Amino acid sequence: MAQDRPHRLDDDRARQRAALLARRSRARTRLPLDVALRLAMDPAAHAATAYARRR
Repeated sequence: MAQDRPHRLDDDRARQRAALLARRSRARTRLPLDVALRLAMDPAAHAATAYARRR
């Protein structure tokens, strides 16, 4: 059965999903919400900050 819209989430739903995932990860790791949201929206940023901290 063909889908009537593309599989990708629209921006609003993607933001809501990122916020939900950030809240879940924050509950596990106790990160501040803004940091958890940033990581959820851009996982590559976490690798860059971890690398910068090690230097």
